[in-house]
Amino acid sequence: MRKSLLIALSLFSLRSLASYDGALLEKVFHTGYVPVGRDFSLNCKIYSNKVVVQFFKLDLKKTVEFRQDIDSNITELIEQASKGEITKRMAPTDIGIRKYTATQVLPNDTTRLVDLGSIIDSQSITVNHSEAASSLKSYIDKVCETVLNK
Repeated sequence: MRKSLLIALSLFSLRSLASYDGALLEKVFHTGYVPVGRDFSLNCKIYSNKVVVQFFKLDLKKTVEFRQDIDSNITELIEQASKGEITKRMAPTDIGIRKYTATQVLPNDTTRLVDLGSIIDSQSITVNHSEAASSLKSYIDKVCETVLNK
């Protein structure tokens, strides 16, 4: 019975995911207060079938799009991360921005943003304490770095 329910939920998640064409995972990064020329910004979006990375530094803007299917367990990890305990604390004023988010596709085809962890300069540091959030952040970093270096 339980196995049948898990299979049904997995198929339902895949159907819902198939109708969603937005980014499932995203990383936004901006350096903090650093010398001119060393500052840069990065925006990496991971979709179900591609990765798009935008890199900005001074007058340089580089956009790389790479066709890649996501790992099959991503939706399950997003579900687990959505249940993670979130804590917030104040951040130092001179750090940049590093924000990781996931988009959870719900059964009624609506979406919900899941905070995987962030540092927002002079505002707050948010930590999602679930193992799934840590795994997703590592996955995002790995995929985005790989695509940017292509």
